Amino acid sequence: MVLGQTVGLGQARPSNPDHVLDLLANPPSVEGLKAMPAEERTLHRWLPPPPPADSAPARQFPFEVTLLSPDVARYVVGEHMIFEVLLKNSSREAIDFPWSRDGTSFRAGMPGARRFVLTLEFTHPVLASQEFASQTVFGADVVPGSVRTIRPNETLLIRAQGRIELLRAWSAPPKEYWEHSVKVRANLILAVPSHYYPPAASQNEISLQLRNK
Repeated sequence: MVLGQTVGLGQARPSNPDHVLDLLANPPSVEGLKAMPAEERTLHRWLPPPPPADSAPARQFPFEVTLLSPDVARYVVGEHMIFEVLLKNSSREAIDFPWSRDGTSFRAGMPGARRFVLTLEFTHPVLASQEFASQTVFGADVVPGSVRTIRPNETLLIRAQGRIELLRAWSAPPKEYWEHSVKVRANLILAVPSHYYPPAASQNEISLQLRNK
């Protein structure tokens, strides 16, 4: 169950995105992800080296990214948060986007292999830099239904859920109760072994209130 307190409606969702990837309706198989070979789980295997500094300018990330404001924006650490990210293909070419959560069906060496990673992140003077709610989606040409083509100017709405965790060390005087306002952004990686895309971040941030209990 998703907890938290409603503190006001978020910004309006697009009424008719061209594509919707609902990761709430298709949760990943934890056991399946654990069954992946260790060398396939690491993201580095899926990333080609960046272009040399003296080569032609590296291609930009092909999507404009907006992190939509949630309806619930006050959470206790440990609760789950539902969030939405809107992508718009700002390039001049169609992008084959991964569409499967089943990591066991994919290997980096497959024809057309690709992997999308989405995380939320904030940096705070007390709580330090924290990443949470990580999502991973896979695709390959040889796995039917695992790739969706996003054409220029088309939009993709991603709906997901993740646990708010403070996994990195942070220092503050011990308090029985604390609450902090943080500004959260989305970080994205589209890993395609045969092609380099630079990592990207949402062009905006959203505000959340976090408390310890």
